[in-house]
Amino acid sequence: MARPREFDLSDAIDTAMRLFWRNGYAGTGLQELLDALGITRGSFYKAFGSKKQLFLKTLDHYDSTIVTPATQLLSDESLTGEERLTRALQSGVLQLLRGEKSGCLLCNTAAEPDFCDQQISEKVTEQLDRITHAFATALKGTKRFGQAKLQVVDDEARAMTLSYVGLRILSRGGRSADTLQAAVNRQLSILKSPIEK
Repeated sequence: MARPREFDLSDAIDTAMRLFWRNGYAGTGLQELLDALGITRGSFYKAFGSKKQLFLKTLDHYDSTIVTPATQLLSDESLTGEERLTRALQSGVLQLLRGEKSGCLLCNTAAEPDFCDQQISEKVTEQLDRITHAFATALKGTKRFGQAKLQVVDDEARAMTLSYVGLRILSRGGRSADTLQAAVNRQLSILKSPIEK
């Protein structure tokens, strides 16, 4: 008869995600993971295979709990495009006001120095691309970009993704909420500029 699993797998992945989110992939050691999860080295390798494989699972978990709800918000046609974009960009400021300085797991990972694992990079890029696509969807719901050329919308969506990444990294780096709010206001001001078709 097989021995029961010593821990809840979904809880372990969530705990690991928050640890990686706070400390980064490179900054999170195996022993730190074992201590946080409360499991032995043998149980860890049996369940996850390696630190990297666990991190890939945490990225999937981040996708389902953070990225997907964000893209759903940006695609919510019950709101105007302006409302969707404001809520999405404002979320980083609200996070900081709540005292949360973890930033964004994707952004933190992309910004890690000397980080170049292909599998992880591909997963991070895929999720950021989905955010960019969702920004484009929201932009199409605005007065400013509703009738704009596709290339114009795509260019602005990429610019918003860069702003989103920058804002999340700055929130982790100790910038004030006022500084981030000013950056958000500047990004949103593009929605009030003359319409370009």
